[in-house]
Amino acid sequence: LTELVVPANVTDIHGSVFAGCVDLVRADLSYVRNLSDCTFDGCTSLTELILNPELERIPYAMLRGCTSITSFTISESVKTIGGECFADCTGLTKMTIPASVTQIQQNAFRGCTSLTSVKFMGGSWKIYKSQYSSNFEYVYPNREKDAAIYLTKTYCEYLWKKS
Repeated sequence: LTELVVPANVTDIHGSVFAGCVDLVRADLSYVRNLSDCTFDGCTSLTELILNPELERIPYAMLRGCTSITSFTISESVKTIGGECFADCTGLTKMTIPASVTQIQQNAFRGCTSLTSVKFMGGSWKIYKSQYSSNFEYVYPNREKDAAIYLTKTYCEYLWKKS
């Protein structure tokens, strides 16, 4: 399987159904409204993923280990970026976090060693050591290079919430 186009009558994908499809290069999920965790985990050849522009949550580990992804567009409807979502996407070089995103869960960008530019579209962030912690620090990721370092290294293991 090298290319996947999910038909309009499929609106939900459950489980890690495409995980480990190492030959998958392109996937079009334009009509899918709900995705489960680990959907494309370990799809090392995946270079293009088209998602429904109304998707509100990018699930846990959805693209973990997808080393051929170099860029990814997060739509304005997304509110949450799941934990480990982009973990170990070593080909990812830049990212824009739209203003709609209000939460980035732990380790979302862990191991993204080529990620050197992250642009946050507005707002300051509170970062928490865990989802149960009430102690936080403010982060103002205004410089794209600093933001990339914050997400991949300095505050990688923290929960980010827009303040």
